[in-house]
Amino acid sequence: MSDKANGITIDNAEEDRGIVESRPVPDGPREIREEFEARLQFETLIADLSLKFINLPAMEVDAEIKDAQRRVCQCLGVDLCGLWQWSAESPGFLALTHLYRSEKGPPTPEPMDALEYFPWCLDQLLAGKVIAVSSVQGMPPEAARDKVVFSHFGIQSTLVIPLSAGGGPLIGALGFNATKEERVWPEALVKRLRIIAEIFANAITRKRSDQVLYESKERLSLATVAAGLGVWIWDVSRDEIWATENWRRMFGFTPEASIQYGAVMQRIHPQDREAVARVVRQAIAERADIVTEYRVVLPDGIERWIAARGRARLGSTGTPTKVLGVSVDITDRKRAERALEERVRFERLLSDLSAAFINQPPERIDGVIHDSLQRLLETLGNDRSSLAQFSQGTGQAIVTHSCAVSGVEPFPVGIAADDRLPWYVAAVRSGNTLFLKNLPDDFPPEAVKERQVCLAQGIKSSVAVPLRVGGSVLGIISFSFLRRHCEWQPEVVSRLQMIGEIFANALMRKQSDEAIRAALAENERLRERLERENLYLREQITVKHHHGQIIGKSRALKKVLSEAERVADVETPVLLLGETGTGKELLAQAIHELSARKNRAMVIVNCASLPATLIESELFGREAGAYTGAASAQVGRFTVADGSTLFLDEIGEFPIELQAKLLRVLQDGRFERLGSPASIKVDVRIIAATNRDLEQAVRDGKFRADLYHRLNVFPIRVPPLRDRREDIPLLVWTFVEVFGRRMGKTISSIPRKMMEQLQQYSWPGNIRELSNVLERAMILATDDSLLVEIPALDSGSSRSRMTLSEGMKEQILRVLQDTGWRIRGVGGAAEVLGIKPTTLEARMAKLGIKRPRGSSNIS
Repeated sequence: MSDKANGITIDNAEEDRGIVESRPVPDGPREIREEFEARLQFETLIADLSLKFINLPAMEVDAEIKDAQRRVCQCLGVDLCGLWQWSAESPGFLALTHLYRSEKGPPTPEPMDALEYFPWCLDQLLAGKVIAVSSVQGMPPEAARDKVVFSHFGIQSTLVIPLSAGGGPLIGALGFNATKEERVWPEALVKRLRIIAEIFANAITRKRSDQVLYESKERLSLATVAAGLGVWIWDVSRDEIWATENWRRMFGFTPEASIQYGAVMQRIHPQDREAVARVVRQAIAERADIVTEYRVVLPDGIERWIAARGRARLGSTGTPTKVLGVSVDITDRKRAERALEERVRFERLLSDLSAAFINQPPERIDGVIHDSLQRLLETLGNDRSSLAQFSQGTGQAIVTHSCAVSGVEPFPVGIAADDRLPWYVAAVRSGNTLFLKNLPDDFPPEAVKERQVCLAQGIKSSVAVPLRVGGSVLGIISFSFLRRHCEWQPEVVSRLQMIGEIFANALMRKQSDEAIRAALAENERLRERLERENLYLREQITVKHHHGQIIGKSRALKKVLSEAERVADVETPVLLLGETGTGKELLAQAIHELSARKNRAMVIVNCASLPATLIESELFGREAGAYTGAASAQVGRFTVADGSTLFLDEIGEFPIELQAKLLRVLQDGRFERLGSPASIKVDVRIIAATNRDLEQAVRDGKFRADLYHRLNVFPIRVPPLRDRREDIPLLVWTFVEVFGRRMGKTISSIPRKMMEQLQQYSWPGNIRELSNVLERAMILATDDSLLVEIPALDSGSSRSRMTLSEGMKEQILRVLQDTGWRIRGVGGAAEVLGIKPTTLEARMAKLGIKRPRGSSNIS
């Protein structure tokens, strides 16, 4: 039944027709990306919840369900979520057991019976239907009671999903409600929320199974101790066994049959027989108790699980003459354990498959699909798994993936399955799941070609699941059995539909990414064509964010400047993160100039340039005579910066023994000068910067965790120049103008190819390296056209013919020149090259590299 005019849709939970109107297909890269990110966020939540509920102890299930309700509502913007369960104490009583709502509302009755408060909704749930109501006011007349209750609690829209585990009986319902405003329930959203409902249903079912299993074990223990059920006595010397009627029934012996030890051993399963015999021999030889579990095979072929306990009774000679014991049929318990293990194993498989597809780039999706099909083969026990996708052009089912066990041929990849299996493909294309246990007999008369294929390949059973997303079938995943018939229960096939949804979402995500990449590639092609058709012209660019000497218009830089603007007016410490040469000091100056402290100069301290022995007096000041050589008092930088901003550059080099003192200043603004017990109070705003990984330094014990967390209140990551290449032309012209005024030169043009090469170079030294390269080019310029020697692009033909040693020598020489032949220390050649100073010196000697005359001896 559907009443879309009033926003009401009811449909069978097992059917896959549209539950509400499908969401319009996004037609632009931005919309596709936003939909993809929203879907990825929710799929990540589903994978996280699946992992959390696996192996969850029964006593923790209720708390985790409540937390999951909160997380789902916050993720989707839903105001209220209620979970209803059939009462175990009062059959037919559907009670509200878990409730989450984002805001307070009218109290709910204790208990709250669905029959009393929501009779119309209960009727729909008992019929196995999903209820989607976008407007409570538009509910039918027969739902009058439900409408009154919804209105009482301020509910404007509702979605109710029946709860059942693996296609089993109804165990409850899961409702999502909107109270702030009416909302629609798109089909894609309903399908995802049904996955959440399946997770909850599995957890509740597993909790109940655990409780039943526990109670069964308790009853077994009481029966074994208190009653003579399954009691037996074995006369060892005469090899005669006396047993109660119940024991004889367990092992398939008639009441009048004479029983010997050998006959009992023949009833024990061949795989368990030797283990039982070993336990019996040990009990007789060592006077030990018999405690064992094993299977028996009855004459009609039925298997039972038996738990046995026994004890030897000694004769007058001290040797065992009889063994007394009790046996209990634990078949039901074993089946429950096996069913629970199967459910947990499947949930783990589902979680692993979901997690495998998260954050995968499009080019890796096919590989993950192949690995997942192989995993399904190993877990489910079928012989071949194949996946076909419906072509967006022709609509044919093209086989893209197929895996098979050893000795079985995979299905040919790249062919259209429609030609070989027309009825099969058409049935799944219509959204049907096929479960064909006995082939070819289960085929209808019109499946002529399918019958021929099964006979030719020896296919005994086949299961096919449609890959659905948003009401559309993207393809087929099939599971074939060639060596034996399929013995799966219907609930297994129902679970396979969840696996199909995982593959379908992955394929949809891949198609969306490919569409985005195609659109971006087209944009890039058009941009390149425009650049080829037009000469490279210098443009005066007005940047939205103008902060003194910070030049750029890229999105990455605008984001950084936007963050700087937000934090400028507050007194929160700021931590600037980024590589050397990215302009962290300029950004700190910009934050200071935007703050209320801009009327006073910002004080700058480079922690790496100060010796560890002097940094304390430099920052905090000293009294005369504080230490040897301190002839006069000195005012510290904190005192100078009182009422202003203190910029601590290279904070990662700050000595760990002084970090506690710095932390105290950050917390309460107090410190003591060296040599003075008096406490000084200052009002200083701290901006720190570093190019080091402070989190790693904390883990290595080189940086205090509490100081790091105090500085890291508002981190801003300054992007390297390679991440804002669109800013390079503007920076180039800015530097050219600055150097031109200084040198008295005028540059009117830069070759377009040269500017493209400048943008292609990675600039490991960032803006500082760009400035140095352009300054050198300006010095060498002889006319109004600038030619730039780019480090990574010059001498390409000769470099390609270099030996390994020649290339190493050239690289070391270049770095030595860039660092002024300084080997050691921060920013030295050894640090740039990522090797130890002693290693660098050894390689220099081996390659014949010598320091030129006149260069600094500081290494």
